[in-house]
Amino acid sequence: GSSGGVVTVLHGPSTLPITLRGITFELSAPSFFQTNTAQAEKLATAVEAACGFSGDGTEVVLDLFCGVGTLGLCVAAKAKHVYGWEVVPEAVEDARRNAAANNIANATFRQGDLARLRASLGATGLPGLGSGGGGGGPGAGAGGGGGGGG
Repeated sequence: GSSGGVVTVLHGPSTLPITLRGITFELSAPSFFQTNTAQAEKLATAVEAACGFSGDGTEVVLDLFCGVGTLGLCVAAKAKHVYGWEVVPEAVEDARRNAAANNIANATFRQGDLARLRASLGATGLPGLGSGGGGGGPGAGAGGGGGGGG
């Protein structure tokens, strides 16, 4: 579940800032981010449209394999809450830092290996999302937020 090696910064900052849809992401070396930012903008727009937000801010978004929180944070303004899961601990730290730096309070990021999740549990079996954690109404669920898998 970890990136493996130790990163030593020889010169300059330890993170790289990238802005996408008005949100600034600070990326650490072990984290994944779509390097084609023009295409990432299009992807974020397509994900928001696919979520089918009602406009009343009631939807809960599950951003699975969220990486640094790219897609979840891009749609957080339209959601009641965003829950993100990622296997790479450094990416989860980045996602949490990115939410705080952008004053996005309705996003929670957890570290865990979703490949080990039993399908029979459904969304309520996700670590950190118990029966009181909200559901997933129609359109809730932005998968692959720029991390591990997307």
